[in-house]
Formats: sequence, structure tokens, C-alpha cells
Amino acid sequence: MVAIKTCWSPCIVHNNVKDGSIAVAGYTIAASVVSITLTIYAMNGGDSSQLYSPFFEADVRSSLYYYGLMTVAFFVFMIFSAVGIIYGIQQSLRPTSCTTIQVFFFTIIYWLWAAYNYYCWLCVYSQYMIIYKMQSPNIELLYP
Repeated sequence: MVAIKTCWSPCIVHNNVKDGSIAVAGYTIAASVVSITLTIYAMNGGDSSQLYSPFFEADVRSSLYYYGLMTVAFFVFMIFSAVGIIYGIQQSLRPTSCTTIQVFFFTIIYWLWAAYNYYCWLCVYSQYMIIYKMQSPNIELLYP
């Protein structure tokens, strides 16, 4: 069963899934190269002290080395799987898509976990707003 017939990749709408899949593989390669560059920069003593940095709380002398190696290995795997997708699409081979489908499966599981945490945050925020409205002063000034 085909789920979609056209594909929206990060920048362009494609009329068929083949072109969209190749664009997604290219986008994956580009994002992986940027992430590897950022990781190697942080591992070599670059600035990782900003809050938005993925290695914000990692110690440059010890833990950043191991986390950095795992991150680089993951993104190298993503590059190989994206190249496999491009090759598999051009040669019409199904097994080359399996690695990326497995990675996307785990990514979707992570996104579902993140969406659940967002739902939990919304629940707590809603309760906060209910308490806020109940405790706000409701004073009416009556002028004579």
C-alpha cells in the first residue's frame, strides 16, 4: 500500500516519491555533515558553552570525547544509509532502504516521546492557569 504519491522534502514539493526520496537523502547527508563538523569543533575545544549547544553540559576533557565519537559514528551511519537510499532508488533495490527505515523508526519513537512530554507540559501549564485564575483577585470597585 502506497501511503503518499507526492513528496514534500525540506525545501521543495516533488511530484513523485522517487525525486522526493532522493532530495530527503541529500538533505540527510547535508545535515549529517554539518552535525559532524559541529561535533568535531566541540571535541577540539570549540565553544560548547551556549545553552542551545547539544554538548552544553558535556565535559570537554572526558565525556565529550565519548559522546562526540558516538555522535560522529551515528551521523556517518546516516550518511552511508542516505547514499544507500540514493543507490537503491537508482537501481530499484529494496534492501538498501531498510537501514534508513530502521533509523527513521527509532526517530519516530523519539518524536512520540517528545510529543508526549509536550503533552505533559501542556497538562501542567493548564493546571497552573486554572490555579492562577482561581487565585487572582476579583475586586469590583463600586463608585457612589
